[in-house]
Amino acid sequence: AGGQIIRNGAEEFRLPHKEFEVARLLFRHLGRPLSREHLNQSLWSGQAQSRTIDTHVSRVRTRLGLTIDKGFQLQAVYGFGYRLDRVT
Repeated sequence: AGGQIIRNGAEEFRLPHKEFEVARLLFRHLGRPLSREHLNQSLWSGQAQSRTIDTHVSRVRTRLGLTIDKGFQLQAVYGFGYRLDRVT
């Protein structure tokens, strides 16, 4: 099957290419806000609609289980973009 793999301990997640790239950027900016503009320029050469970005981020959150009970919080930063935090 296609896609790229992300590992979290013993868990493996296979993501489609764009979702993998979104996840990679979020983790590279862990604890810091990441703008929609940066995501758009980096992954879609500035051609993506805001909804496309939101959809991909939502899919990454769901597929990777980025929830507080799993040690992460992925939240929207109003009027800017997203922020992924590690929660202890």
